Amino acid sequence: MPVNYKVKHRWTSLIEQTERFGGLKSGPFKEDLKQTWRVTTWADLRETLPLILEDAFIQVRLTSPTGDSNRTHWPDHPLWTLARQQLGGELDELKGMVDQTVIRAELDDMLTAQIKGCMLVTAALNGVPNQKVEGYLLGSSARMMRGMKRDPTKMQEKLNAARLKYSG
Repeated sequence: MPVNYKVKHRWTSLIEQTERFGGLKSGPFKEDLKQTWRVTTWADLRETLPLILEDAFIQVRLTSPTGDSNRTHWPDHPLWTLARQQLGGELDELKGMVDQTVIRAELDDMLTAQIKGCMLVTAALNGVPNQKVEGYLLGSSARMMRGMKRDPTKMQEKLNAARLKYSG
């Protein structure tokens, strides 16, 4: 029996989900990751993904309808039971499937885009004309480096903290 995701009559749907997890499909997925699972980095997601998927298998399920009007009493569909059994002890293996090179490249691209955007905003705030933006950006980089060299201990602490955060 094919599953109809656009169900007119909720009580005949084979899919059952709880409201907390059901909120994930409606948009606030990022907030749920942050608040419920404390996931704020790719490394956090890598470590937590098995638990998130395990919870998903509990919160959302495929059922087999019975004569009971209460869907919570319906048994799991045999396909759902098989899927849970197959993934049961192997969710931890998902951690190894995450390519750290790809994650680091994506993070580097994101941070580079943010830095470029911030630098252009400071150029605009300082009234730098288009033809002088390149020189302004080079000068800004040099000013930042001089500022970091004034407090090498603080620079090293921040660098070490970043290395620790992104080493996973």
